[in-house]
Amino acid sequence: MQKREQTDSGMPDETIPQAGQTSDAERLVDFVADTAMAVLDEVGRIKSWNVGAERITGWPRLEVLH
Repeated sequence: MQKREQTDSGMPDETIPQAGQTSDAERLVDFVADTAMAVLDEVGRIKSWNVGAERITGWPRLEVLH
């Protein structure tokens, strides 16, 4: 078994997305294109908007995320 490096937060490095990378949560949101999904931050700002949400609402991701 291989030990994973951990950050100061105690989380493995691979779970923290680096600039320009997509997180596992964002990939999951995009994968479920038959379902509208949005990810909000702690104050309610939309941080992720999947293809299903675009299709169902008609609102493109770039407009929602600006």
